[in-house]
Amino acid sequence: MRLARQRGTTLIVGLLLLTVVMLLGLAGADGANIERQLARNEQFRENAASAASAGIEYAISRIVSSPPPDSSVAPYSAAASLPGSTAVAKQSAGRGKSPPFPMLSSVL
Repeated sequence: MRLARQRGTTLIVGLLLLTVVMLLGLAGADGANIERQLARNEQFRENAASAASAGIEYAISRIVSSPPPDSSVAPYSAAASLPGSTAVAKQSAGRGKSPPFPMLSSVL
């Protein structure tokens, strides 16, 4: 009787140890998954910062290498740049050039 009881106890202790080892393995796998996600996010952040820096460098090089502005051109006017606005038709008519949208000049 005592031998059968010891075998039952050994089985229970073995199952408990197996459960503990399994839980530790699952916790380790979950930690590895989180580390992988963190590494992926860090790589994405580095790629985004590199792309932003390259864009800034490109813009600076374009600004530096661009020709100086033409002083004969009037400064930018928001109303003059709107298609179909009366300022566009009047401005282009005043310079002797055709309006950018000839079909709208008859309406204006």
